Amino acid sequence: MKTFTTLKNLSLTLITTLIIGCSSNVEEIIVNEKNLEFNDNLQSRVNSNVSKFYKAPESFEITKEINFNNLKNDDSQELQSAIDNMSTNLGIDNYGKIIIPRGEYYLADIVMKSNITIEIEEGTVIHAGISKKFNQVIFGFGDRTGAIKNSGLIGVGSGFVIDLRENNKNRNMIVCAVRDVENFIISNFTIEDKISVFASILVDITDVDGPNWPKSGVIQKIDQKLAHRGYGLIQAYAANKVLFKDLSCDGGVTLRIETDNRLMKSLNKNKSVPNIGGVRNISANNISNRNGLAALMLSPHFMKNGKVTANNISSVNSSFTVRIERGFVEIFAENNTITGDDHKATIEDTYGAGSVGAIYKRGGGIFVARLKPEFASVAFNEAGFKAGTFSSNSRITNDSTTYGNSSQMNFNHRLYMPCEERNKEYCRYKIGKDAIFHGPTLAGVFDNTIKGTGLVTTGSYNIDIDVDESILKSYPVGIPKTVTIDNTTQEIKGRRDCKVTFKDCPIPSNN
Repeated sequence: MKTFTTLKNLSLTLITTLIIGCSSNVEEIIVNEKNLEFNDNLQSRVNSNVSKFYKAPESFEITKEINFNNLKNDDSQELQSAIDNMSTNLGIDNYGKIIIPRGEYYLADIVMKSNITIEIEEGTVIHAGISKKFNQVIFGFGDRTGAIKNSGLIGVGSGFVIDLRENNKNRNMIVCAVRDVENFIISNFTIEDKISVFASILVDITDVDGPNWPKSGVIQKIDQKLAHRGYGLIQAYAANKVLFKDLSCDGGVTLRIETDNRLMKSLNKNKSVPNIGGVRNISANNISNRNGLAALMLSPHFMKNGKVTANNISSVNSSFTVRIERGFVEIFAENNTITGDDHKATIEDTYGAGSVGAIYKRGGGIFVARLKPEFASVAFNEAGFKAGTFSSNSRITNDSTTYGNSSQMNFNHRLYMPCEERNKEYCRYKIGKDAIFHGPTLAGVFDNTIKGTGLVTTGSYNIDIDVDESILKSYPVGIPKTVTIDNTTQEIKGRRDCKVTFKDCPIPSNN
């Protein structure tokens, strides 16, 4: 399958080997004041197309304002009781609204119910409360609790704050787990993060009374601060007809549409068309990132996904604005005691010498081998998976990048830094076993779909990306507008005499 990237009045692409340089200057972690422009009017924007994705209640049969006791920094039971009582008393086709007045509250493991909207008054601060789960969830929308519909979490006025910084004992934080829910809205708040593990909002699949996944909904008007490079604001594994709008994130990826998890793998194994889960009919508008990895990322893994339409995608001081990955097949080791070399040898014994394109650790410390495209096409017989795609009707318009020199980046992406950008030391900060690296903006678009024809293009798909030409003047010499990887591109390696130097820096803070 032939792939292409259309760039508005833009023909410069990187298909040559980039080289790496170094020096001794120190680059501190700097928050650029220009970043603030993303949120100047965040809460006042009008969402004219929300009604195409979410049908709001015309009226509420029951409206209740909660007066919390604020006992022992745990308000979860009071809110859950109010939700459960309202759900019991609602008529079948009626709606209820719970109002949380302005204040500070501690919440965890809240189970949302059908036909109930929670409105939170402006200026309210919600902290992560005491959870029964190691992977802590604050609000669950059909999160392994059965199907719900017509559910909402909405901030009033200029919105409320969810503050994850106080819960220092647990970094495994999820603000909203969105799974078996239909007709929903999540809107209008800020997340004060502390480089948590997991994306703050998971849009995911469940096998409880299923399999099922989110359908017909809106996630909008949310800003997150200090996100982890490997995560960010939203991770979408599975969704049908969902609008993502007016979203911004400091760090990580703002909207990561990466359709890969173990449940979907087990449900789709040996299916010639893997369509249980994944995404279809996705719309994204006004998605921005600052000091992070990317504003928008598409990575299909093994899923055959539908159409994604994105508009007004922007970044300031991030590695990329848009990152597009081809589909591929990955094979996990049986357990975390198997070394990377042993796992690679096992896979190449099965699929052929040279079949492993990359090997690295995933969650739980288990090594995974990613097959090269030309081998992935025959992987179905052995592994039960094919390389995935997105619909060729997908389109990204108005991609705009503002250069900066302290973005978050994947360590392997340092190879895209030209020597001109290596005249200083860059920051690295460590959190437990994690290491987060900083560097300059690397390109406006990272396009890892594959050009050409034949087996080497397995997992490729057509996607148009329209880049705002006005950004071209802001790039320093040596920074490409687009990094394009295809079957004619040489492997990119750094020269030994042109290395990057990282210095350990204090962990940043958003206090």
